[in-house]
Amino acid sequence: MLRFNLAELRRRGYSEEDYSDLKLVTAGETIFQIIKLFTNRDFDLRLNPLNLDGSGTEELYLPIPIISITSITEDDDDPLTEDDYIVYNRDLPDDRQKPYIIKVNGTFPEGNQNIEVQGVFGYVDGNLPPAPLLEAANRILYLMFQPLLEDGDEVEVPQNPHEIKKERTDRWSYEKYSRETIGCLFDNIVTAILMKYSKGDDLIFGDFI
Repeated sequence: MLRFNLAELRRRGYSEEDYSDLKLVTAGETIFQIIKLFTNRDFDLRLNPLNLDGSGTEELYLPIPIISITSITEDDDDPLTEDDYIVYNRDLPDDRQKPYIIKVNGTFPEGNQNIEVQGVFGYVDGNLPPAPLLEAANRILYLMFQPLLEDGDEVEVPQNPHEIKKERTDRWSYEKYSRETIGCLFDNIVTAILMKYSKGDDLIFGDFI
């Protein structure tokens, strides 16, 4: 999936003379590989079926957000009808963090990869990663090419606020990764956005004070 809009990058100042389409596309792929490592999440559309384990309960949890469901099949039987299940994956409130399907009458039979769910999946808005994540990727793109840029270049420079290293409340303190800790690619806003869209272990260390 082409995650960067090349026309928008040209508008931002990445000229064809200095930055070929191939260079920008390759950089974009690298950046989203880094984002995947950081967030432990894919931001691609997925069209191939999911083969899931039935748990013997009415709930079927999916490892990826649901965009649409076209069919659900249990143990190679006939597909369920749309009246047989309810899909939880709405924009408001946002269910993407915990996508699941409820069977209206009965349970999903217990088994290993005995439930096939066909549809469209992905943590995306439309067919692209969420807009804040794209902004973070644009900031990383600029910083990736920064050693190649000279003063006076007309590439739009993202605003990088002062790095907040530690904050305290009445009973809690937490320390964010600094640039020295996570590398020169990430400023404070980028780190916050990536944490927002991450799953798994948090990137904040905290302790009581």
